[in-house]
Amino acid sequence: MSRATHDSPQHEIPDVVDRLLSTLLWLAATLGLVAFIGSLMRWAEQGWHAHYAVHVAVYATILATLVAGRRLSRLVRSVTVIGFVAVDGLAKLYWDGMRGNGGLALAAACILACTLIGRRAAMVGVVGSLGAIVLVGLGYATGTLTLPSNALSAPRSPAEWFSFTATFAVFTSAALLSVDGIQRALRGLLARLQERTALLRDSEKHYRLLAENTQDVVFTLDSKLNVTTCHVVSS
Repeated sequence: MSRATHDSPQHEIPDVVDRLLSTLLWLAATLGLVAFIGSLMRWAEQGWHAHYAVHVAVYATILATLVAGRRLSRLVRSVTVIGFVAVDGLAKLYWDGMRGNGGLALAAACILACTLIGRRAAMVGVVGSLGAIVLVGLGYATGTLTLPSNALSAPRSPAEWFSFTATFAVFTSAALLSVDGIQRALRGLLARLQERTALLRDSEKHYRLLAENTQDVVFTLDSKLNVTTCHVVSS
């Protein structure tokens, strides 16, 4: 019975999440290494920029989390993966405006939060991302933030930033609803699987009890009428 409980789908879910986190951490470490090398090359060619410090700090955090592995809780590792994507998105949004893919990175962070932590974490991420987009948009629209020289054609007007914000909200909400729907469907399938597994286990126990206490010969045949099992009660 203990083995059946240990091998049940309910106990396999945390293992799946742990494997997913490990894969995401390795992926983040690989991407972080590429960004780190790129930052060093741009630093040598163009001089230092604060964006490079973000790459170094995030990459160091990812490496430390990867080395620590399962000694850290699942929540800490999840927050590290989500933070890696979110911080990169915020940095790109701040320094590149709508010209970069900061909004896409923030949407990905919200989706990861919904998948790894839950809907509440995802909603916090959406509200925080919308707040960041509004603040950066106001900064660029009012001239408080200065666009880089290679982004002079980037959108500046409030209408353009409003369109960007609305697109982000609609896209992220649709993605989160899809992820939540898939999770609900999987939880329903898991519940039905567990119910059927319990019924099968009870049925097996019932018929085993009948077979072991019957006064007759119990046997089973295959399609070719060969005896596959036989139980004879000894007197």
